[in-house]
Amino acid sequence: MKILQQQTMLLETSLKEVQSEQQLNQIRSQFLGKKSEITELLKKIPTLSQDDRKVFGETINHYRKVFETLISAKYNEFNENSVNQKLKGEIIDFTLPYDNGISSGNQHILTKTIDELLSIMTHLGFKSVSGPEIEDDFYNFTALNVPPLHPARQMQDTFYVDSGKLLRTQTSSVQVRYMMSNKPPHYIVSVGKVYRVDDVDQTHLPMFHQMECLCIDKDITLLDMKQTIHNMLKMFFMIDDVPIRFRSSYFPFTTPSMEVDMKYNNKWLELMGCGMVHQKVLKNVGIDSGYQGFAFGLGIERLAMIKLNASDIREFLENDIRWIKNYG
Repeated sequence: MKILQQQTMLLETSLKEVQSEQQLNQIRSQFLGKKSEITELLKKIPTLSQDDRKVFGETINHYRKVFETLISAKYNEFNENSVNQKLKGEIIDFTLPYDNGISSGNQHILTKTIDELLSIMTHLGFKSVSGPEIEDDFYNFTALNVPPLHPARQMQDTFYVDSGKLLRTQTSSVQVRYMMSNKPPHYIVSVGKVYRVDDVDQTHLPMFHQMECLCIDKDITLLDMKQTIHNMLKMFFMIDDVPIRFRSSYFPFTTPSMEVDMKYNNKWLELMGCGMVHQKVLKNVGIDSGYQGFAFGLGIERLAMIKLNASDIREFLENDIRWIKNYG
């Protein structure tokens, strides 16, 4: 229809001259509103014959879609320009110096200590593994040759939860799980939280972080264990002559068993327990008698305290920003 062709040309001209979204709304009303030419033409359809209605209706719908497409494109153009203008006004010059008076954060000293220890043990050839903190009695005690009436099993030493499970008292349970699902040789280290019913004081917490190392292979001796411990401490404290001593002790999962002490402030401080893995433990996890090895475990907070010359283990958990800045 000639009138719709004229309307199309008029719409295109009007859209080129429109300057605002308000003007665009008026144009939309003019060409597609209730008083537009298209609406008036649609009112004539009932007066036409059956044959003319179809052709007439299809033609009007075609031009209405053309109008809607042209107007929508203009709306999109306005929206895009608006977004671009907003972005220009919000441009940030990242080269400008920035100082809002807030200092940047840093890793907690325990996180740093754990990362450092894992880096050292990886350098020494050990692989980091992990396991659940809620454990079964078997993995935490039985497999480690802990007798049924051992005090550690009682409520005064262990946190028990529902369904007979418990909060692990040592990360040795990780070693048990690993040995039962992997074939030797094993050179692994596990780090994580452990829980024991303990009074809170300067050197004890009911929850602390522990690192345990396990080496199972053929022809492993006590000398290998002592050398590994010495190398680890030498790298951690960055001194060649680490003042440590080994003394006899007892653990149900190692034999012979030892305690490692370190001279700190002119006093000997207990640092870790260690020993050759008991053959009953190896049998419990399905490792034959051709293998042997060693294990040792230490509290990470205590190691960090010695390195930092800190006096109270509770300070690691108090979130005092002054303490964190001092030791961070």
